Amino acid sequence: MTRIAYQPCSDPDSQKNLIASIHTPVSLEHLSKFLSDADMTVLHAKYPEGKAYVWGVTPNQNALPAWDQLSEGDISIFNIKTLFSIAGVVTHKTRNKDLATNLWGWKDKNASYTWECLYFLDQVTRISVPYGIAMDGSSSQPKMAFNLLNESNSEIVLDNMDIGSLIAGAWSTPDISTVRSEIEDDTESVDGSTETPTRKEHRYIVNHIFGTRTEAECSMCGRMFPRGYLVAAHIKKRSRCTLKEKKDIENIATPMCAFGCDTLFENGFISVNDSGNVMTHPYKIEHDAIFDYVRKIEGNSCPAFTEKTKNYFKWHRKEHGFEAI
Repeated sequence: MTRIAYQPCSDPDSQKNLIASIHTPVSLEHLSKFLSDADMTVLHAKYPEGKAYVWGVTPNQNALPAWDQLSEGDISIFNIKTLFSIAGVVTHKTRNKDLATNLWGWKDKNASYTWECLYFLDQVTRISVPYGIAMDGSSSQPKMAFNLLNESNSEIVLDNMDIGSLIAGAWSTPDISTVRSEIEDDTESVDGSTETPTRKEHRYIVNHIFGTRTEAECSMCGRMFPRGYLVAAHIKKRSRCTLKEKKDIENIATPMCAFGCDTLFENGFISVNDSGNVMTHPYKIEHDAIFDYVRKIEGNSCPAFTEKTKNYFKWHRKEHGFEAI
């Protein structure tokens, strides 16, 4: 289970360190001057492009036990003045005072004290989640010290922040029978009218569509985007789905980019015809900028169009008046 590493980062030293090694990744060539061959073998495998994001904590009595337990695959979230602004996946850790002082200097030179408990990150992503929202429901409420949340609290925070929609592998995939049972229970409790997927349903759909990929193709425009700029979009509006359709979670959604296609599809400016090609609404588009965008993607083959999804696309066309003329 992925755990959350809480990283406070509001004081001036932390702000400086962010610029030095998170906003600006460090070259492996530079790191090799300080790290062992074993460390570099790992880093070269993890960072084939030759640059790595580096962070470190001081070996004090509060931070060191948490750092000792930190593992590959955990997710570090950076609290910058009560707002979580950065998240990244832990790939490796090592302790090295010389590298820490080279990157960031001394926390306390007289005490020979620095951020020597290093860890490395991948999939570094900009986020914007207030502390109160992220930590709502967690029994652990860390503030000033580096902390590693237990699995139960990590699951709560992951759901609150919806990080699994941005970072590959953040969520474990729930069992499909459990998901369908949760959908049935949710449908009974709200008379089947809710538009919001259940917690496990959302996880399953996201993991089913994206898996551990860090980038994927938008099913409308066909362009590749980083995971954080794609959404798992319902083809048929969830609140209009029957119980059977809601439980068809392998086919009900498709990846769409946040740079236009998700909004255009949601508002009925584009759809997919019975041949599996992107089509433009016959009369709805009146603005030149929207027309210019959809004209570029009209006719694209939609990889999400299959025998199992064609009726969902048919519903979408009918709902938005594509077949009215």
